[in-house]
Amino acid sequence: MNYAATGNLECKRRMEYIIQELKECQDANGEKYPDWAKGYAGAVPNGQKIWSGFKKGDFTAFRAAWVPFYNIHKMYEGLSDAWLYTGNTKAKELFLKFCDWGISISSGLSDTQLQSVLDTEHGGMNEVFADAYQTTGEKNTSMQPGVFLIGCCWMRWQQVRIIWITNMPIPRCPRR
Repeated sequence: MNYAATGNLECKRRMEYIIQELKECQDANGEKYPDWAKGYAGAVPNGQKIWSGFKKGDFTAFRAAWVPFYNIHKMYEGLSDAWLYTGNTKAKELFLKFCDWGISISSGLSDTQLQSVLDTEHGGMNEVFADAYQTTGEKNTSMQPGVFLIGCCWMRWQQVRIIWITNMPIPRCPRR
């Protein structure tokens, strides 16, 4: 954001460096943990145990951790901002792969399982996927709605039903 606001080339250099390092981490995660980490760019402590269990429907480590979705939401937003505010194409690639991971890690869960997690913690994932879908406009991408669900709010958006996830009253109302 600093580079986007000021044009400071040192900030741009640092942003590009961080994005390159994150790409290496994302690639290494996918190679080291191909069963659950392809596209993962997060840094949640005990992440291997949390996310490998999560994908299998075992939420023991997830629930024992301090708000994992909240933590990774910050990474999603940083990558999205680097892409949207500075036009950094590597940030876009990282962000969209991370979105694919978010869909993949949840896609094998039943609605009941996912609801049990989202009832207590969603960490802004509704914003991430709604914004990604709206920004890309690609109807065949993994950001299509239907994975992160909560039965409280939905709206029609480009002829597609969008279901919003949330655990707080104010964000339960979709933006128009």
